[in-house]
Amino acid sequence: MRIAIVDDDREFGKKAEEIARKYCEEAGEEADILCVTAGDTLMEAAEGGGSRDIYILDVELSGMDGLELAKRLKERDGDADIIILSNYEKYALPAYKVRPYDYIVKERYEAELPDALAGIWRERQRKAREDIYLLENDEMKKLLRLDKIVYLEKEKKKKYTIIHCFGGEDYSEKLPLEKAYEKLPKESFLYINRGHIINMEYITCLEKEEITLADSVRLPVSRYRLTKVKDEIAKYWGRQW
Repeated sequence: MRIAIVDDDREFGKKAEEIARKYCEEAGEEADILCVTAGDTLMEAAEGGGSRDIYILDVELSGMDGLELAKRLKERDGDADIIILSNYEKYALPAYKVRPYDYIVKERYEAELPDALAGIWRERQRKAREDIYLLENDEMKKLLRLDKIVYLEKEKKKKYTIIHCFGGEDYSEKLPLEKAYEKLPKESFLYINRGHIINMEYITCLEKEEITLADSVRLPVSRYRLTKVKDEIAKYWGRQW
């Protein structure tokens, strides 16, 4: 669990870190915890590639306050989970404008912080399971991240599906293509012809009746599906931007 704690009270920050480490140990997760006293320090670390899963932020910080920091973190990473800590309940309403996972008054942090961490981690694990494709064949069972799948292809033997992943890895599954499609989220995977399902995340170009995907893969779009394919791609791009 990658956690950042920002509190200008060093002693309290260490106490919060101890609780977070204890929770991680009990949950059987490795703990990577950054503890700093200023929002600017955290943002510098984030800009340098040190992004975190969970941010535990005090409201009353010198310089950039915790609510402004939370806002900037959300702008940078909309999936960031934020826990707000404060000595006072009066900041609770303003805090919810930045959509924190929880708001904890410091006098209750020992009891409530572990519960908040547990709730965040359960939700992240649930999302991770939803973002996985379970491949099963005679040789193996393998979990494939959906965001690594570029496209799926019907093998000449119609009962087999070839799963093409980013970077050139291919996997064969004894499963008809239409059955493989049932295991995929319909909002991001799309039939473009009878033999191919694409991950719309990897589309780089749609021209006439051909789609280009990452890794310079070019696939034909059937005339029968062309209008629907264009509509679905437009909807997908609209959700992304």
